[in-house]
Amino acid sequence: MMSMLLLVAALQAADDAEVTAALEKFKTDFRNKDLSVRVAAVTDLSKTQHEKVLAKLGSLLVVDDKDVRIAAAKGFEEQKENKKKASLALAGALPPNLTLIPVAVTILEELGLLQEDIIAPEVEKHFVKTEPLDIQKAAVTASGKIRSASSIDPLIHLLKELELEAQQSGGRGGGKIKGLGGKGGGAVKSGNAADRDRASELLPAVRGALTSITKTTCQDAKEWEAWWSEHRAGFKVEK
Repeated sequence: MMSMLLLVAALQAADDAEVTAALEKFKTDFRNKDLSVRVAAVTDLSKTQHEKVLAKLGSLLVVDDKDVRIAAAKGFEEQKENKKKASLALAGALPPNLTLIPVAVTILEELGLLQEDIIAPEVEKHFVKTEPLDIQKAAVTASGKIRSASSIDPLIHLLKELELEAQQSGGRGGGKIKGLGGKGGGAVKSGNAADRDRASELLPAVRGALTSITKTTCQDAKEWEAWWSEHRAGFKVEK
């Protein structure tokens, strides 16, 4: 028993020494005014898995140049021993980075790679139309990789919304959507090119995310609603 305790202590000491050395090297390299050197320092630090490194990467998500933030976000993929903490730290850094679209997109991509179910509701918040399109798409794609059942309802809701947008008429006088608004179809407002572009960009991602989570394929939102109504009660994601 004593030998085992000594071995554990020795391994812990070696681990602490490695982390200390990595952090000291980072501190020295990060003082450099050259952005590429600072980015490389962040990438190098992320290769060491430890809570202290995780904390340092988390602090870098909200300071310095966007390239440093992106490097820090990508570094979370290396922190597989602390996936839950890494995911929570990444999600917490999303709000202050929403105006830096490449950073927000990278954070969402990393959340998808970490695949922590607990973080799915935070990702789903960014499906909304008020977000930049790149962020919406990254959030939808991430949800398909996280594969949480909680994402199914918001994805179906989004699918229905996008299908309506995709059917809008491009003419000045408006148009009709088949099957809506009574027997003859309902008149809608003049087509919105931005909405149609959004639908074109997001529809494949939403369908892909739903298929990834459910391992099922449906033709449209109406079929998805019927399928989900039938399977909701006993549904479990196949891992």
